[in-house]
Amino acid sequence: MESYNENLHKKSSPVLYEFAKQMRRSLTAAKEMFWLKLLMMIEKQLSNGSIQTLSKNAKPWFPSRKGEGLRVRLNVAVVTFLILLGVSCNRKPFVNHKLKFEKISDNCENLKPSFRMVSNVAGERYEFEKCLDANFTKDMMKISRVGDTVLVQFPKAAGQTVLDKMTLDVDSYPRYNFITIDDETFNVIPSN
Repeated sequence: MESYNENLHKKSSPVLYEFAKQMRRSLTAAKEMFWLKLLMMIEKQLSNGSIQTLSKNAKPWFPSRKGEGLRVRLNVAVVTFLILLGVSCNRKPFVNHKLKFEKISDNCENLKPSFRMVSNVAGERYEFEKCLDANFTKDMMKISRVGDTVLVQFPKAAGQTVLDKMTLDVDSYPRYNFITIDDETFNVIPSN
């Protein structure tokens, strides 16, 4: 065994010799025999000239156009993927929302204090009932983000009030853990 390693060291590159030493340390006897046979085949191909090594004075090898199209395309795809990954990691914080509301009743006597959340691909959807002015519009609602909390503020009802069923879709980056609607705060736990 030692004579083969010494012979390998004399005939082949030091890199191959170091590789053989490292493999010997971590392999069992059966695996060691496999790697020795593989190294002997490589040594034989090196001596026959089937595998060419670069000497210190040799010029570096560049891919030729013949048969290298797949390799070039793969390199371009990997570089493009890494660039896109880098760009996607630099996202700015945002809060997007979409509000739908529907009049349920002319008075607020039947107000149900229920609050429902549904997680979806585009964020979270909240469904609840709210007592608002009869002339309420979507533009009157204010939404912002403070830390990990999304703040939703509706105007105070001053005149005639009606009961509305509210559907609020919220999409925010980075992920938020709480939503405060007027003075009530809810913990946001997305469903899987």
